[in-house]
Amino acid sequence: MQEIGWTEKVAKEWSQYKPPSRPSASEVEIFESRIKELPESSHILLLGSTPEIRDLAAKYGLKITIVDWSEEIFKALKLLTGNKDYNEGFSKQDWREMEFSEKFDMIIGDCAITVVPYQDVEKVLNNIERALKEDGIVVQRIWVRHENQKYSLEDVVKIFKERPENLHWYTSMLFPVLLHYYDAERESLSGEELYQKMQKDYEDGKVPKELLDLFSLVRNHKTPNNVLLKKNLESLLEKYFKITNIEYGNDNFKENSSIYTMEKR
Repeated sequence: MQEIGWTEKVAKEWSQYKPPSRPSASEVEIFESRIKELPESSHILLLGSTPEIRDLAAKYGLKITIVDWSEEIFKALKLLTGNKDYNEGFSKQDWREMEFSEKFDMIIGDCAITVVPYQDVEKVLNNIERALKEDGIVVQRIWVRHENQKYSLEDVVKIFKERPENLHWYTSMLFPVLLHYYDAERESLSGEELYQKMQKDYEDGKVPKELLDLFSLVRNHKTPNNVLLKKNLESLLEKYFKITNIEYGNDNFKENSSIYTMEKR
């Protein structure tokens, strides 16, 4: 009963996260356009336990292996899937050290590269390349930033006050807040660091209490996220893969959320 309670708690917390931390409906369509092209005998490797990707694999009757550092999270996020017939396997591994006895037809990640510490990104890319079949495909949604994206605190507060009523606060505010506080020198910002910086600005009278309270959602997340300059990210990707397509959803944050389709060089 304790495990059931814990997994339900994790599932409930994860359900509070909205795009861009989860793929939007238009981004799921892009993933689907790639997945449905696979032969029925294909085997997908998914970095992380993303429910939306697991649902797509089930929809097309494809075998999928989920590689995640936590089996508990794998089980918890299963509660957010569509209760279809799943041909799933699980491998408890750190992406920075993962090894497999077989190679995969497609390797998918939704923000998997984003949640890896910057200094470890190349380790993960190398491991993806090693796990991919010679004719395999990599599909990765990765957060990016652009050199001309500068959000002052005044910009952030204005965007918050003028945000559309029909758009969830998280979807409208995450990138302005993230890119305001992001440490470009370290290429890093955790949810914990973001909240601490915002709390100081609130105490200095620069941030509304409502905005601070909303972002308490991320305050316990210690994982350092990276949001690389798009050109720098693509230079890293091209050390291991040939980029064959870059696609975007139709969301307000689309310029910061690139979906890369790649193959071996």
